[in-house]
Amino acid sequence: MNMSKMNRRDFTKRLMAAAGASSAASSVFSEAFAAPVISKGQARVVIVGGGIAGATAAHHIKQAAPHIDVILIEKNRHYFSCAFSNWYLGGLRPFNWLVHDYEGLKKRGVRLIFDTAIGIDTTARTVTLKSGGKEPYDKLVVCPGIDFKWHEIEGLNPETAKSFPHAWQFGAQIQELKARLEALEDAARVIVCAPPNPYRCPPGPQERVSMIAHYLKARNKKANIILLDAKPRLPMGVLFRAGWEKYYPNKITVNVSNETENFGLVKVDAGANKVITQNGVSFGRKGDLINVIPPQKAGAIAEAGGLTKGDWCPVNPQDFSSRLAPDVYVLGDAADARKMPKTASAASSQAQVAARAIVAQLTGGKAGEAWYRNTCWSVIAVNDAVMVGGRYKAGKRIIEVREPMMSGEFEDEKTRKQAFAKALRGYRAMVQEAFPKV
Repeated sequence: MNMSKMNRRDFTKRLMAAAGASSAASSVFSEAFAAPVISKGQARVVIVGGGIAGATAAHHIKQAAPHIDVILIEKNRHYFSCAFSNWYLGGLRPFNWLVHDYEGLKKRGVRLIFDTAIGIDTTARTVTLKSGGKEPYDKLVVCPGIDFKWHEIEGLNPETAKSFPHAWQFGAQIQELKARLEALEDAARVIVCAPPNPYRCPPGPQERVSMIAHYLKARNKKANIILLDAKPRLPMGVLFRAGWEKYYPNKITVNVSNETENFGLVKVDAGANKVITQNGVSFGRKGDLINVIPPQKAGAIAEAGGLTKGDWCPVNPQDFSSRLAPDVYVLGDAADARKMPKTASAASSQAQVAARAIVAQLTGGKAGEAWYRNTCWSVIAVNDAVMVGGRYKAGKRIIEVREPMMSGEFEDEKTRKQAFAKALRGYRAMVQEAFPKV
């Protein structure tokens, strides 16, 4: 669809309608489908990874077909949302706003195993646990998130990363980055180093810069921010640059690559607290806060299970089933979804489509046509948020963008304030799909 023929309100209505249709379809699955096709005992769906994708898939499968045995394997007893964590960094929301438990899933009949999956045998159809046990499956859903390609930046590894907290995975690192921001010396600098494509949440580094600037504007007026990026164009760059000029003038310096300069990182020096770019320029000094977001790949368990080709997991666009192993699905950031970005919103949508496909296969029903959606909200300042998103359809080989949408550069304050409120509602709705209340 031509974007000029669809305004932002129409687009939002379509997304909400699609979400409502997904929920309505899920609610009638248990009535529409007969007993499981698998005749020898109860069908078992094992899900590795309890983030947005894995938890949403578990919820929807169990909701649609209570007779299916759904086992969720997750090492942590609480989920710490990476999505919207920049709001915490900027002081807009407390940390506990990002923390969710699995009690609602447990109450709905999902079996929880708090352990680490260390191996997948797609021939024997089992998942090996760190504790030593094995879980057999009829269908396997793998949602491992991302891991980092440490070797691509000299001197960077899990140990030295403590000096340059990435905060790009859920957990304690976002708290470390916030603590370092709060302790920043007067007139020091914050250096944000964006990763090369593809990576989790394309607008994320720019939103992080916005929220750091928001925090510093009130608490450390002399501190400045430097953004280093190997890419020549920032995702949603026009919107962010306009917002930065409006709210944080002279606070943010942007260094993006061009024909003569490359600001991608090649080396870090933890002792000197500095980073070195492709063009040989050094950034950082004692007292600066350096946020290095490393190059990324699919989570380690995906590679261990033979589900990767290169850095990511090839999937079939109709249901995100693996192209490399039967009866296995890969959802979320680890999947090679091409033009569909690696966001929590996209992962939630993928999980709902995959859940319908799995239930249909195990019950002899029909999953219906595969449509996906993504809405990625980014906050620039309080009551000023922007979005990029779209609807996607499964093509023969890839997922095709059908209805792209992005906030306009010259939207009025009322529209941006409404977007801020919609972002909050979107977060709550996404969390409810994954972590239903008890």
